[in-house]
Amino acid sequence: MKTSELCIGDWVQAHLVTIEGEERLSPPMYIVAISEDWVQTRVDPEQGDPDEYDIEDIRPIRITEAFMQFNFSGWEKGEPGWWYCFSTGDSTCQDEGIYILFKNDAAISCYWNDVTFESQRHVDIRTRFVHELQHLLRFAGIEDEIKIPRSL
Repeated sequence: MKTSELCIGDWVQAHLVTIEGEERLSPPMYIVAISEDWVQTRVDPEQGDPDEYDIEDIRPIRITEAFMQFNFSGWEKGEPGWWYCFSTGDSTCQDEGIYILFKNDAAISCYWNDVTFESQRHVDIRTRFVHELQHLLRFAGIEDEIKIPRSL
């Protein structure tokens, strides 16, 4: 990963050791500081000083159905994905939305916006990882707190 792909508040994991060819990762942690070649993370806000990792040791967290169920109970579950429609401004009609489609164990997101009643814009955004979905939610103005299940 690169530090330019991350923001403060993003959830990631860190490579700790490799045992018999298998990476062992830290528990999920959120980023509290970013430099050019390192990040500082915390697992819990009540924790003491943040941990610091070289950027080459940072790993993204894959979006899964379990993650979606844990975080987005207000979202609608459909086949084969999840969607969330919301209103911006003074409008009572739901004029924006996010759709997350699961295909081949990967998540692809679509953000759509009704510009007028006659036209609609949508953008397909590849969001395989939690931090990418966090960026999309911030872009859409959704400030929901992301929670990561401990059983990753």
